[in-house]
Amino acid sequence: MKILFIDNCYPDFLTKIERELTEQKIFDYDKIINYYYSYSFGTSDFYSKNISSLGFEAKDIIINFDRLQVAWSMKNAPLLNILTKILKTIPTVRNVYQLLGNPLVLMAQIKKEKPDIVYVQCIGSLPPFLTKQIKKHTKLLVGQIASKFPPDNFFSNYDLILSSLPNMVEKIRIIGVKSEYFKIGFESTVLNKIKHNKKYEVTHLGGYGKIHRERNQILDYIARKTRVDFWGYGISNLLTNSPILKHFHGEAWGMDYYNILADSKITITGHIKEVAGKYANNMTLYEATGCGALLMTDYKENLGDIFEIGKEVIAYSSPEDLSNKIEYYLKHEDERKTIALAGQKRTLRDHTYKERMIELKQILQKYYE
Repeated sequence: MKILFIDNCYPDFLTKIERELTEQKIFDYDKIINYYYSYSFGTSDFYSKNISSLGFEAKDIIINFDRLQVAWSMKNAPLLNILTKILKTIPTVRNVYQLLGNPLVLMAQIKKEKPDIVYVQCIGSLPPFLTKQIKKHTKLLVGQIASKFPPDNFFSNYDLILSSLPNMVEKIRIIGVKSEYFKIGFESTVLNKIKHNKKYEVTHLGGYGKIHRERNQILDYIARKTRVDFWGYGISNLLTNSPILKHFHGEAWGMDYYNILADSKITITGHIKEVAGKYANNMTLYEATGCGALLMTDYKENLGDIFEIGKEVIAYSSPEDLSNKIEYYLKHEDERKTIALAGQKRTLRDHTYKERMIELKQILQKYYE
């Protein structure tokens, strides 16, 4: 069975990659995508690699990675490549391609690969007219979402939508689309590339945009109480006197991100309330524990189903509660180590992408049949 994973990527990260590829004069498709994979950014090749070991033929398409898509069309559709160059001379089209990718190249890839399943991890980037066309060239069109909802009609052409948030599963079913609960995970092989020096006492890695305003308020409070080192994106949304900026180190992508987590005694996360509601689901749950940091996360109704609270992760109920727990575990290193190690063992046992792809295979087979 052949499956195509379709995703997009943060533009800032792609800008960095494009610059490095230009400096190293890398233009070949296979070399470009392997260079991209080497960073282990986001979900990288974690889905395709792990599901391939279960008997699938799997490939990835990064729709807004212009250099990669150009390399594909140069090799497989030269006339389409010429047309794309012409279209890119139109500023509006060029801007759309940078954000959402080139739909002409995407459709050419799908038609060439003839996949049994198309698995879309960027539902908001593919408008309904495009998913309608994609559906004509595959037997099962699957999407995955755990972010702010696009309009309901963006879901209409899918056979199945997966989400790591139970509230989203319920909402998707209400609008008449089949949906299943499917958690995010951790890629254990990144541990082969990192070292554990524990040079940071407390860290936070993530976004600081308007949608993160509640978490930003908590982080502001904590940063006034203790030293916290910060990395991420969206700091232009913070007040100029925010204490977050005092120890802000810029963005951290891929293996840089994992190395910082591995170097952290404690790392903080918090969910976006308007998206997650009363449920825990974000990637930091698995990445922080997987890298061996003590994770402190906001309490959620289903957190205890994912980790044992107090023994594998620490949950907080307020900024004051979080501050007190940080102070306690920095003073009690043996307890911190014990919980961090237990959290890591739990993630490596139950929450790896290897385990997730076993779950995904079962779901896909259910709906494919």
